[in-house]
Amino acid sequence: MLGLAREEFENCTAFQRALTKLEMPYKRFNAFLENLIPDSEDPEANNTRAENARDAIRVLYQQGDGAEITGVKGSGWGAYCAVIGYVNYQRTKSREDTAQERRFETSLTGTGNNLVQKATTLLNAYMEEE
Repeated sequence: MLGLAREEFENCTAFQRALTKLEMPYKRFNAFLENLIPDSEDPEANNTRAENARDAIRVLYQQGDGAEITGVKGSGWGAYCAVIGYVNYQRTKSREDTAQERRFETSLTGTGNNLVQKATTLLNAYMEEE
């Protein structure tokens, strides 16, 4: 069991280090966001929610805690941290429980976790292209 935990830790560390080397200039980052949170395919749909989510992640990418640190700014790691920051601290859903409880729940098992997994998959694809 300890061997599996160590292997997962090493894989996670390797992924994070590789993300610091992945260049994510603004144009590439915006393409990443469009793939991560696409607009509805329905031409009559209101895409405000998707636009707001992309804008919130964009702000975190540019101005979030640590966004100016070398190795974070303009990197895949910065993009990943922006998504994590959005899921863990900004994203909300309407329900009777508090926003904080809901964010915690979805970041572990719900749609927040799905968004992080999708970001991971997209970022891995970018790394494979290079």
